[in-house]
Amino acid sequence: MSQTCVIIGASHAAAQLAPTLRQEGWEGRILVIGDEANIPYHRPPLSKTFLSGEKSLEDILIKPQAVYDKAEVEFLMNTRVTAIDRDNKRLELDKGELLSLGWVLVEEGAVQLLSARHRLIKPSGSVIMVDPAMRADERGVITTT
Repeated sequence: MSQTCVIIGASHAAAQLAPTLRQEGWEGRILVIGDEANIPYHRPPLSKTFLSGEKSLEDILIKPQAVYDKAEVEFLMNTRVTAIDRDNKRLELDKGELLSLGWVLVEEGAVQLLSARHRLIKPSGSVIMVDPAMRADERGVITTT
């Protein structure tokens, strides 16, 4: 059975990471969970050109939907993760749903939902890995023990 990689936080880091996981050989499910209605978009143009009508939502997306479709990346939008249960390898969502997982990557903007008991390991960059067995070597490559 293949594992699921869940990325919590649908912003720039998730937009880059999700398709890259597939390119690098991840064969399992890739699921991005975000509390907004839209897939990742550039924030500065939102206030500068989108609100003025100069650009559409499609114009400010970090990647077009087709990129995620090709990489078989799923999005669960309008959803918040309220708890991470590492012992039972599942997430609790704001609607009460429990979601099984294999790996969890938490985008830095989503960190406020976590408590100290989750033992975060922060490599360089803006992604935080949540798993006590994960380690980053001197090159920033994440491995498990």
